[in-house]
Amino acid sequence: MFKCSACGKYILIQCTCGGKAVPAEPPKFSAADKYGKYRRMAKSFNYAKNQ
Repeated sequence: MFKCSACGKYILIQCTCGGKAVPAEPPKFSAADKYGKYRRMAKSFNYAKNQ
């Protein structure tokens, strides 16, 4: 299934408006997150900074 980038409709092959069809699925999730450590450090830094 694809989504038209021009009008936002969900389509199977090609949209009638002539827009580009892009995949409608979200990016793949990885349990082995390479940047999770840094995201948690930034979150805790911002929390400590705001108190």
